[in-house]
Amino acid sequence: MNAEMIRDALRRRYPSQECVLMFEVADGTGAHTKRHADAVMMNMWPSRGLAIEGFEIKVSMSDLKRELLNPEKAEAIAQHCDCWWIIVPEYLKVDVSTIPVGWGLMTVAGDLKITVARQAPRHDRASVLPKHFVAALLRAAQGAQVKLYSSAFEAAVNERVEARVADKLEYEKGRIERAAGGAARVAALLADSGIELDGWKASPEHAAAAIKAAMALQDSAPEIFKHLVAAEAHSRSAIGVMTSFLGATGQEAPQVPSYFLPDAERPKARRRAN
Repeated sequence: MNAEMIRDALRRRYPSQECVLMFEVADGTGAHTKRHADAVMMNMWPSRGLAIEGFEIKVSMSDLKRELLNPEKAEAIAQHCDCWWIIVPEYLKVDVSTIPVGWGLMTVAGDLKITVARQAPRHDRASVLPKHFVAALLRAAQGAQVKLYSSAFEAAVNERVEARVADKLEYEKGRIERAAGGAARVAALLADSGIELDGWKASPEHAAAAIKAAMALQDSAPEIFKHLVAAEAHSRSAIGVMTSFLGATGQEAPQVPSYFLPDAERPKARRRAN
């Protein structure tokens, strides 16, 4: 068991609805600070006497023995408290008789349940707390509040960061899936075209240029076909004119495929006899 677990046990015993529980409380502020108490609790209910109780947390026998060798050190803060406690893990089996008679003893079990081994006697403290100790109490309370808000803020920031990371991962996952789908479609296109990337002799850049050229040709094919048809018509007309010219001048026209002759000059196909 460690000190934080004992602090949790104190939080359970002294709920915030009834008590203010502060940790690492000094006996003053600034140059007046000489001693710290592990915890100080003030009850907020007048019916409970607005009691102030101080605690020293000890998690080992060696730590406890050092405290017991110089009990006067505790008086710097104990003098402002109605009672003073030593609180230890139950398994230390502390002998109550070793604890100063003016102090009480609490033990903490593994389930964080606190047992009073010896009740702490009430002290006759001054009814008005000195300003330097009030300042120390307020500083400890403020520190606990700031720590609480800082923890809540950090948790909120972490939650937002985790959400943004999750969104980014989801976005990148979608990009990878879309890229994989595109790669599969390209592979299918190449396979249908009889192109094997492993056997492609040209560089990837040349392959990409060839694909782009094929796509451009696909887009331009109708216009190119129109120009070819027009060129064919002009060729046939020019051949007809030149053939007539050569005949008129007594020159023999060269052999021209009948496909390029005007329709009137094409030899008629012979009919097959029945």
